[in-house]
Amino acid sequence: MADLISMKELQNKEHTIIDVRTDEEVENDPIPSDKLIHMELQTIPARLEELPNDKLLAFVCAGNIRIAQAAQYLEGLGYNNVCVLDKFSI
Repeated sequence: MADLISMKELQNKEHTIIDVRTDEEVENDPIPSDKLIHMELQTIPARLEELPNDKLLAFVCAGNIRIAQAAQYLEGLGYNNVCVLDKFSI
């Protein structure tokens, strides 16, 4: 499983936040960041080319289930730059 990281820890690293929540969830509870890509979980396989290889990919969702799935999927593809953002640290 990918490491859990806080927003404070993340700020000191080159990163991109990947928000895998639904459009409605994002609209109701936006995450303020200029380093964020909104990519619903089910769209990740079709959008892999949008994920930077040279930065830490910090996945976030509402309850950590979807980010665990996303992290596991990417780690299975050989990505070693994946972590889980602690939503409660935002």
